[in-house]
Amino acid sequence: MEADATVQSIARWHLGGDLRIEFVQADADVWLSQASGLFDLAYVDCRPGKYLRLPDLLALLKPGAQYVVDEMLPPATWPEAHQPRVDGFLERLPDAPNWLATRMRWASRPVVAARI
Repeated sequence: MEADATVQSIARWHLGGDLRIEFVQADADVWLSQASGLFDLAYVDCRPGKYLRLPDLLALLKPGAQYVVDEMLPPATWPEAHQPRVDGFLERLPDAPNWLATRMRWASRPVVAARI
């Protein structure tokens, strides 16, 4: 899911032939309010899927699914008020029931979690 059609077109160009992938163009917060079904993977780069609606998104992932987020290492462009969101996320995710999360120590410090 991606709100920006131009950005999504890049993913479609590279992955559009894979019939396992469903591309959705929508605002993440709106989509999470209406979403149903179970998914195998969520690669999240938006506030609703990390900070605002994390339980809602995790509930949409089936057993064995992966939840991947990036940008856990603060770039110079982050506003000061954003770091507490990241810290809270990193504290809450390991306590999510039936999830095993691993914090990576490279690039932008992604987190990969699996539903167990």
